[in-house]
Amino acid sequence: MDNLGMRLKLSRERADLTQIDVYKAINLNNKSLSRYENNISSPDPDTIRALAKLYNVTTDYLFGLADPTELVNEQKLSPAENKLLHIFRSLSPIGQGRLLERAEIIRDSDSFTSSVDEPMQMAR
Repeated sequence: MDNLGMRLKLSRERADLTQIDVYKAINLNNKSLSRYENNISSPDPDTIRALAKLYNVTTDYLFGLADPTELVNEQKLSPAENKLLHIFRSLSPIGQGRLLERAEIIRDSDSFTSSVDEPMQMAR
């Protein structure tokens, strides 16, 4: 039988997150998520919204009102991409800005390194 608890657990697993990751990301009590996933108790509306955002699904999906094919993220993310997305979402707006700045520096550094290496490879 398909229910909220099963959809919460499936969504967490698809997002490649442990229960501990979820506790840390949304400041959830350490036993609450287990109770939600086992249908012992139900999360409040704010927690549902936070979990949907974290798992990259709709609240309609969690409540069984939408097909599993109607996940917010149509594209499959690698575990590393999922981890980066969840780290980003767990940060404050200031922290998100700092992470983006650092990511752009790394990207620019990587593209510079790649362009410097190309002429050396062509010379061989």
